[in-house]
Amino acid sequence: MSTLILPYFEEIAVFFESPTSTLVCTSTTNNTNALTLRDLAWCHRGKTFYVLRGTIGATNNRTEEKVVVKVIVPLDGRKDKAVRRLYDEYDVYQALAELQGDCIPRCYGLYEGIAGGEFVSCLLLQDCGRKISELNVDAPGLWMTRWVFRERVMRSLERIHHYKVDYGFFHGDFDTDAVVVDETGRPFIVDFDEASEHDGCDEKSIAFHTMPLPTEDIECQELYDAAVLMQAWRTPIFIFYDEFVTVEDAKDIGKLVRIFSQHHTGEEALRIAHEIQETIQLDNEERMANGYRESKV
Repeated sequence: MSTLILPYFEEIAVFFESPTSTLVCTSTTNNTNALTLRDLAWCHRGKTFYVLRGTIGATNNRTEEKVVVKVIVPLDGRKDKAVRRLYDEYDVYQALAELQGDCIPRCYGLYEGIAGGEFVSCLLLQDCGRKISELNVDAPGLWMTRWVFRERVMRSLERIHHYKVDYGFFHGDFDTDAVVVDETGRPFIVDFDEASEHDGCDEKSIAFHTMPLPTEDIECQELYDAAVLMQAWRTPIFIFYDEFVTVEDAKDIGKLVRIFSQHHTGEEALRIAHEIQETIQLDNEERMANGYRESKV
């Protein structure tokens, strides 16, 4: 029987009866030797979970390794839903087993136990580094990273979507915080608690440094939105009122009015057009004033 032992950690003291107690969780997914997590450090807290960093000590068949443990917080009626999402996230990692350690973290198992009289579930994952916002304080967006880095992130996301010939996975919540970076600068995609399986989408890779794809050529909305987020194309794209607008579009008030007249009155379309031009002008002035520091990734 496999167990995960979590020493007392003051940030989640609500889980424990005393500072000397430990949390022993039985694995629901494997039969490896008992694992003891030490050197715990606070990472962050979600609505129904805590994320901690720690180290798994060396055993006969495992070397010492840094890990992340996602601990579900029992929170009233949402406990069952949160636990189900954790199980679903584990299932996604298992389904993407061939990508583990390459472009997504390795998954070491799902654990359950009792802490302070409360039921607790834990997902144990490889620690693949820090979020971009932690590394690039002055340039926290994915679109502010180097071109080669952004392209690696896109190729990783495409591998998740095109995992097999006839199926893959939507990430479901892809944004800058869904990417972490290891010590060598390699990106990993994380947080699959909202992922879902699909029947596969077009296997063409989204080309960088080209003109934007026409909206009618969109094969996969999530990949297209990711390309917009990363500003993959030569002409930056913005989203206003659920419409994609390029910088070139924004220079032409008449073109903006035509774009937004499809779903708005003429007067509203004109108001939106002026709002867009003012917004982009202010954004550019702010960037010029503040300047950009080179991204660390």
